[in-house]
This record gives sequence, structure tokens and C-alpha cells, in this order.
Amino acid sequence: MKTKTIVILLAILLIIILGITVIVSNQEKEKEQQAQKDQIEDIKNETGATADASIYEVGTEYDGREILQVKPEAQMQAVWAGIEKNGSPNEEETSSLWDSRPTKTGIWISSNSRDKFLTILSDNGITNFKVNEEGYLYKDGTSQNDMAKRIDEMINSNIIYIIDISGVCYIRDEMTGELVEYPFEQMDPYQVCEPYSYENTIILEMTTNAARKLTNQEILSAIIQY
Repeated sequence: MKTKTIVILLAILLIIILGITVIVSNQEKEKEQQAQKDQIEDIKNETGATADASIYEVGTEYDGREILQVKPEAQMQAVWAGIEKNGSPNEEETSSLWDSRPTKTGIWISSNSRDKFLTILSDNGITNFKVNEEGYLYKDGTSQNDMAKRIDEMINSNIIYIIDISGVCYIRDEMTGELVEYPFEQMDPYQVCEPYSYENTIILEMTTNAARKLTNQEILSAIIQY
């Protein structure tokens, strides 16, 4: 009887200890979150940033100075909304369209970019890949060179690659949080791509190469480095 009582008391004591540990842990997390919010507001006031604090995280410059950065998820939502809409998205669409993004691993190519991408492959001597109805690249034959083998590795990786060949993307402005067009190709015709990543997803916004400053070998080489 005494042994049973001791066991019950120990169990109750353990539950109390676990409960206290959870409460203390939650309190510490709340303190950390509040401290980060206060820090973000302080930096906003210093820099004149006007965006909602919820889109920011604190980053560090090379000189150790703390700065505000748009959270990768918030930036990815904006970039994806622009791809899905094939144009400038509005605020509501950045969250609603996020659920329509590709969720299977491999290489997914936007509808307006599929023929362009296959041409890039062909110009590199690669003809053993096709695009299925869902927009995913798949292997159809033996890989003909090292670039083709690397593409096959990307397809079979645990990463979701989203490729859009438009020379422009839509992002959140770091100061205002507004959705703005970023015409990276016009700004630098030699820039191959503008990458964005969050968790296991990588979006590669690619140049259309309209100014013909780059070869398709250079473009494909930039893609397969990811």
C-alpha cells in the first residue's frame, strides 16, 4: 500500500514538474517573441520602414549592423502569386494563391516557360526530358551528358524547383511591404536568374535572354547549380 502511494505521489510530482517546465518554456518563448517585435519596431522607426511588422525578421549586415528583412515565406508568397497570375498580384492573392503552388518534389515549370525551357535543353544537346500535364519535368530516355544527369538528380531530389522564364518577378518592397515589379532582366541583361527559397522550395526566376547577352549553356549552367 505504501509503495502504491509513493508511486502515485511520484507520478503527481512528475506531472507538476512537467507542467511548470511547459509554463516556464512558454513564458520564455513569449518574452523572446515580444523582444523581437520590439526590436523590429525600433528598427522600423530608425529606418522609416512602413510595412506591417509581421512580414519582417531581423538580419545582420556584414558589418554587424542589424537590419530588417522580409521573411522568406512572405517573399515567396509574393513571387509565386506573380507566377500563378502571370502578372501583378494584389495583396489578397499573395496568400490565397500560395495554396495552389506545386507541392510535389522535382522540377515544375510555369505554363508560359515550358517551350522555352525545352529549347534551352535542346540547345545543350539534351532531348530526353518532357513536361507532363501537371507541369513537371520528367525523364524520357537516357541522359546524354553531365548536365542531363544533374537535371535528373534535381527531379529525384527532395526539393521542389519552380522555374519561370519571364525576366521579371513580383516581390515585397523591403521598406513599404507593397507588392512591386522587379524587372531584373532589364536592370542587368547578364543576370541569369533571381532565386528565392523557403523550406524545401526554390523558385528560379529566369531571364528571357531577350537582349541575347547570354548563351543557353550559361543559362542552363546557372539552373543546375541549385
